[in-house]
Amino acid sequence: MSHPHDILILAVTRMRGGICVAGMSGAADPISRLQWVRPIKQRSPLLLGDIRYASGALMRAGDVINWRMGAPQPDPPHVEDVLVNPIRDRANLLRQLDSPRRAEFCAGHLDRTPADVLRYETRSLCLLQPDRVRASWRRDSYSGRYETRIAFQWRDFATDDRGYPVTDLAWRALGRAWLQSREQLALDDAALRERIGAIYLVVGRGRQFAGHHWPLIVGVHAPGLPKMEIDEESL
Repeated sequence: MSHPHDILILAVTRMRGGICVAGMSGAADPISRLQWVRPIKQRSPLLLGDIRYASGALMRAGDVINWRMGAPQPDPPHVEDVLVNPIRDRANLLRQLDSPRRAEFCAGHLDRTPADVLRYETRSLCLLQPDRVRASWRRDSYSGRYETRIAFQWRDFATDDRGYPVTDLAWRALGRAWLQSREQLALDDAALRERIGAIYLVVGRGRQFAGHHWPLIVGVHAPGLPKMEIDEESL
């Protein structure tokens, strides 16, 4: 039988053909401290309408929501998947954590073994604080293609220089604002921390594509992140 869960949303991202959201419930977990939940539909990806509240506002990182959950639907490495029915049961917004409070939450709920996601793919979501980070944004004025990536080091793990694609909708919107009329922008660790403070990343594994569950940055959190409006026409 389905039952309600309160969830702090830590990732609202774009994916091929839809939207993905994920967050932490109040249930304790020995590895991630609180249990990750990724709401999914039975047969198709979530769409924007599925994460829209009765008010018309879109779900965003920092929202504390109540959403009636169905049965767990683990699909390794996506062991966090849980069924929802957005048509029958719409998510309800309870309150919001602003950027400083969200960063404070992240600092107290860092994953104990991120290597499960970074190296071994036994899970698909982790929250970590990188030792160093570099972000880049690129927009092709001819094709309209837009890409943002983050490279980081965490202890003895490091991405390559290009880093991972970032699918976080708010981070993508922030990059468009920072780019202004430029076609590309890159910020190193010091420049990023000067702008937004300590950085926390939610790293995820995508759905299988070309035989791999590719790594993605699905959530970026920092005390100085501004609240961004999401342009639904250019996710």
